[in-house]
Amino acid sequence: MIQVTSRERRLKDLKFMVAAKILDEISGLYSRYEKAIAELVVNGYDADANSVVIDTGRERIVISDNGSGMDEQDIREVYMFLASGQKRVVRRTPIYHRLPIGSKGIGKLAGLGIARRMEVRTTKNARGYSFAVDLDELKGGRGIGKLNEAILDRSPMEFFEFTPGKNDSPGTVVTLSRLRMGGGTVDPKRVMAYIARDIPLGPTFRVTVNGQACKPTSIDAKRRVPVVETLPNLGEIRGEILIAKKRLPNPGVSTSVRNRVVGDPKFFGIKTSSLRYNVGDLITGLIEVPGFDPEEGGEGELAVITADRERFVETHPKYIVYAEYMTTVLSKICRDLEKEYDDRREAEKRAKVDDAIKQVGEDLSAFDKLRNPPVGAGAQVTGARSENGDLYSRPTVSVVGRQPQGRSGPKRRIPPDTWESIQATLESGRLRFGNVPYVIKQQNLGEEFEECEVRREQHLILVNTDHPSYEMAVREKCVEIVVFRAVAGKLAAEESRSAAEMCERLDEMVRFHASRVKTRIERAEAVD
Repeated sequence: MIQVTSRERRLKDLKFMVAAKILDEISGLYSRYEKAIAELVVNGYDADANSVVIDTGRERIVISDNGSGMDEQDIREVYMFLASGQKRVVRRTPIYHRLPIGSKGIGKLAGLGIARRMEVRTTKNARGYSFAVDLDELKGGRGIGKLNEAILDRSPMEFFEFTPGKNDSPGTVVTLSRLRMGGGTVDPKRVMAYIARDIPLGPTFRVTVNGQACKPTSIDAKRRVPVVETLPNLGEIRGEILIAKKRLPNPGVSTSVRNRVVGDPKFFGIKTSSLRYNVGDLITGLIEVPGFDPEEGGEGELAVITADRERFVETHPKYIVYAEYMTTVLSKICRDLEKEYDDRREAEKRAKVDDAIKQVGEDLSAFDKLRNPPVGAGAQVTGARSENGDLYSRPTVSVVGRQPQGRSGPKRRIPPDTWESIQATLESGRLRFGNVPYVIKQQNLGEEFEECEVRREQHLILVNTDHPSYEMAVREKCVEIVVFRAVAGKLAAEESRSAAEMCERLDEMVRFHASRVKTRIERAEAVD
């Protein structure tokens, strides 16, 4: 109570007056036609309807439901009571036991966001009622104040009662006319997509738009991640995150309250542009957060959801807790997906490089066989030697018989174990070059090392699959060419004493390989 002194006299109590143009401010929250229509569909859901039919046209839009309808008391005390939370008095609907998902008490006016006139015709308990909310009529009432503004509670609307006929089934029909959409038309597919995302559809609640049924979006998922967690100061959240098999047009995780989606799908601060392989495009899901329900908060507590239900108040302590948790969950999922793709690409690369190694080994062995006669058991190889005594296998090298020959004394005999390696290599299709057998293997040597390394003393050629050229070769579908270039280049360098000789030898090897590749392609095409 205000403290009153002896010099003060009490006057008539004050009361707020609401200008009729407040309806413009409220309806402005629903200027998107798909959202405005969906909000009227929600009224049917909360009225225990199992079917809502939407018909759209250039002149008018009609939304019909077969719910419980309204009687005179419902209209006067609930519908006409703006911003009332009376709908929340009903904990569960009587037929389908639904939690009402309308909460602000202003969604009933959503139609005025896209139309200047909204007619309501409703039937309940064998009695029918009709009225119209017309913005122009409401603003044309008796004005007050310097601007002569119409006052909402002084702008009465005509109200009628009728006896329902055969065509008046129980429920409510809302007709929007004098559409204010800038001459545009309603896209039924857009409305259907919005309703399918925003409202819980199922066997007990069906919505059709121009005769086409709205269907919940079906995701072909390769993996599902359940989310059930109790968060401090928020309570339990539950739902699942899906990893789709194909990229999604609108990825991200949606959040629902009372099974109604709020806002757009989100990644909670994760920059999807920085994710490798665009893994973010595969992620979707839906998480129900009962703790965001206005009824779950204390008296006077700041709402987590904005009035238009388009977004959350991201500075709210409850939302911060939720967003931090979701960021952690989604970050792990993204890392796991990136690793999965890394492993898959590495396996693909290794398989393709392995196939290329086998083919390159066969081609280079065939090339060497033409240049150098096969080495028999106990044979000797002669030729020029390097400063450290290694034998050069150039065209001048000669292969002689089992016994040492020549006047220059005993020749270098091929050891028995080397001969066995040669036989094994030739039989397995591995590489023989310069009468030296080699095993070609993949090895992860690091990106900073060369594409290929030849270890002559170990009869070993290592293809460094860490080198970026092999990753690119897989993308460009030229793995065999890259492997051949690396191996042939190294062997040509090993077998040559000058740059000119190396280039000449490498050119000869490339031509031979190209001829073999061409023959294989022609044979494959002939088979097809």
